[in-house]
Parts: sequence; C-alpha cells; structure tokens
Amino acid sequence: MQRYYYLIFLSFSLSGLVFADWKWKLAFFPRYRRTLLVLACSVGFFLLWDITGIYLDVFHTNQAWVSGLHVFTPDLPIEEFIFLTFLSYFSLLAWRRIK
Repeated sequence: MQRYYYLIFLSFSLSGLVFADWKWKLAFFPRYRRTLLVLACSVGFFLLWDITGIYLDVFHTNQAWVSGLHVFTPDLPIEEFIFLTFLSYFSLLAWRRIK
C-alpha cells in the first residue's frame, strides 16, 4: 500500500487546487484554453528538464515509493508528471490570486 501513498497525496492536493480554482475562478474556469496552454508549456519544460537529468544520470527514483506506472523510463514515474502539473498549476493560481 505504501507504493500508492505519494500518488494518493498528489491526487488529493491537485483536487484541492481545482476546488480553489473553481471557488475563486482564478485560471481554468474563466479561461480554460489559456490555462491549458500555460500548463502544457510549463509541464513540458519540466519534463524535458527531468528527462535530461535522467539521461545524464543525475535523477533517480526510489521504486519503493512510486506506484509502478511509468511515463518513459523507470526513473520517470507517473507521480512525477502529476507533481509537475501540481507545481505549475499552483504557481499559476498563486500568481492569479496575488494579481
């Protein structure tokens, strides 16, 4: 079960961001196309960063703490993709809330 803790935590946190966005109409709900474009660009940039780090043997994943679902390599689990989405979405919402 511990393999799914990180995935569950990330999913719960991401759903909290979606709820906050819905409640205050910050990014996705008033401008969904623009928000999806910004998220795709930022997540894409960070995925390239991670893939480069994996290729250069800088980044590694502790397989005991991930679900076992991988995007490209065993060192890039699905949790990393969700985390990068969370990080980008959180930054966007924080920027919109401050603004």
